[in-house]
Amino acid sequence: MIPKLRLRRWAAAIGTAAALISGGLESTATALPQTKRPKCTLTVPASPRSEAPPSCVAVDLTLDKLPAVGETAALRVRLRSQVAVPHAQLTVRVPDTLQLITEGSPLSAPRQVGPWQQAKGVMALNTHKQSLTLHVRATAAGPVQIEAGLSDADAPSPEREAHDSVLLTVGKKSSSAGHGSSRSGVDITSLPGRSGARRSKSTSVSEKFAKVPKPTRTAASSPSAASITPICVNGGFHFTNQAGTWLGGRNLTVKVWGKTTSTAAQQVYASGLTNNTGAFNLCFTPPVSSMYSLYVEFRSESSVWQVVGNNGWVYSTTTSARSNVSTNQNFGWTAPAAAQMRAWHAFDTLNLTWWWRSSNTSCWTSLESAPNCSKMTVQWWPGNADGGYYNPGANAAASYIRLRDNDPDSEHLVIHESGHALMHMLYNWWWPNVNCAGHQIHAASSTGCAWTEGFANALAGSVKGDNKFVWPNGSEINLMNSTWFNSSQPVSSTNWHNGDAVEGRVAGSLIDLWNQADNGQSGTINLMRTQGQSNFGEYFKDDRPAVSLSTSNTARNLLYGHTIDYRASLLNSSFENGTAGWNWTASPSGSVIGNWSTYPARSGSMYAWLGGMGEAATQSLSEQVTIPSNVNAATMAFYNRIGTFETEQSAYDTLKVQVIDGATTSTLGTLSNLNAVGSYTYRSYNLSAWRGKTVTIKLVSTEDATLRTDFVVDDITVTTS
Repeated sequence: MIPKLRLRRWAAAIGTAAALISGGLESTATALPQTKRPKCTLTVPASPRSEAPPSCVAVDLTLDKLPAVGETAALRVRLRSQVAVPHAQLTVRVPDTLQLITEGSPLSAPRQVGPWQQAKGVMALNTHKQSLTLHVRATAAGPVQIEAGLSDADAPSPEREAHDSVLLTVGKKSSSAGHGSSRSGVDITSLPGRSGARRSKSTSVSEKFAKVPKPTRTAASSPSAASITPICVNGGFHFTNQAGTWLGGRNLTVKVWGKTTSTAAQQVYASGLTNNTGAFNLCFTPPVSSMYSLYVEFRSESSVWQVVGNNGWVYSTTTSARSNVSTNQNFGWTAPAAAQMRAWHAFDTLNLTWWWRSSNTSCWTSLESAPNCSKMTVQWWPGNADGGYYNPGANAAASYIRLRDNDPDSEHLVIHESGHALMHMLYNWWWPNVNCAGHQIHAASSTGCAWTEGFANALAGSVKGDNKFVWPNGSEINLMNSTWFNSSQPVSSTNWHNGDAVEGRVAGSLIDLWNQADNGQSGTINLMRTQGQSNFGEYFKDDRPAVSLSTSNTARNLLYGHTIDYRASLLNSSFENGTAGWNWTASPSGSVIGNWSTYPARSGSMYAWLGGMGEAATQSLSEQVTIPSNVNAATMAFYNRIGTFETEQSAYDTLKVQVIDGATTSTLGTLSNLNAVGSYTYRSYNLSAWRGKTVTIKLVSTEDATLRTDFVVDDITVTTS
């Protein structure tokens, strides 16, 4: 069943399931007229679905030939720029199956960074094309990715960043024409891994993935069960990030494959997941006293997320096979080939979102249960230029995250995209009707885009614990920027627009609410499971009260620190959530706010009804508010209808509107049975005298001993100007 609020918002989003939500976030492009500057057009996203910003710099790589083992090729690096960059940093990286030769170039001598050789250099760029020539020598066969990155060392930003790569498969050198020659492109989904510094031997991919029956056991190879000893297999999986730091691969699928005889089919004998260090330990009882062969496969998948290549297959890395196995085996630590590293890094990063999501269920949300969990899918492959974005489909199978070649270098970006996927799951596959074309962290777009992107940004900053968004080239932006926009200067990464149409402002507000008002993010997660939000205002004003999350003046002041000024509506209650959220105090408790057939609500279905007892009685409704000191005026208002059975022209029954300031109670106005009217009437009262103070507004009804009067109140507001 779709909750009432979600059903209302669902209708507004019909037909938008194919909308694309970007994570290629812009950082310094302007959205306002400013001084003349070139339009960045050199590096443009490969697909209109990607909203990575165009860049003013470009780097292009070409090889004069595809080298086989033992051969050397010239690597030409061409640099282009639309702006002057006094200190442009060029980084060239090759896997350690190539030798990078930089003599005679402005690049440093290569140094080992994980499984890569990397060289860097700083040079001045102008608007004229520049180029340099390096050399690479092939030392081993296999898939190869040669990469170059260009950035502004003085002012890193996505608009002054470029990336390019060359993909080839190095062949074994051979004298026979065409045999063993290198070729363009790579096939890296399934590759043998490395143990220590040596490359492991490969086992047949076709054997590993063939659907085969269980091996047939002969009398000679089928001893009695009592004589067979269980075998335990242990080891670990690790990979490196872009800095060359080794990290354990957590929650990866591990499979122990084996053969009972040389002619038997490969079969999985044990499977499980790596632990939170990347280690594993799997035990099984073999069908024979000595297994003919045994090896371990690691896969970039779990029951709830996976990383796949452009062919849709998960990434696989295998150890070398061991023969005649009858005892426990330690396979040590296995590392993937260099060309696969980013796939494993992206997979491992999803652990951070998984742990953050504030749920003890085995699925992403408590809307699902095992074994029917939705699986989050990340698409990545070397050289891909289309990303990063989230594509929301009708269900998990139709939805995916797509990452560009170097996107996994930024854990913030991967978490950001997973934040979109998590939001989609929490909304039970509904998606707000938003258009985020050209969105920027610091610039106003729309309140809908600012909500979806702001939530994803907040998740990245919260998960990483640094309250930032960091791009793959290392440039970053502080999501907690509290400086108000300076209209005399162009909008930029340091001069943000104000308000809830700016995703950075929404992100900072959410992080502050989680840290300072909500005791964590679990309240927001629970809210999103039951209510679908189209913008931040809806989330804060309408839906937070539904789960008793604070919308008090303290919470509103947190938002004001991020230039989202909801103080102009310090109180805006249609009583739809009873006393929740706005902290209404009703006396007698439980008898003032509700839904009765006697009168309709002015809006929604709930309202406050004071009086109506027909006997001597007093009822009240109160709420505390803080009136800012830097406002010109403050007003309290509500809609009221009065029904009475009194017939005389005397004020027997009254409703007083009061302000309590410490020990002082001031009455702003009094309504009575003499003001009876059959429809809702607008009433307003001046609160300007209490600017800079925290006060309690109070409605008090008093009836005499006979003949009732009904004071019905709805849509109370306290506003400032």
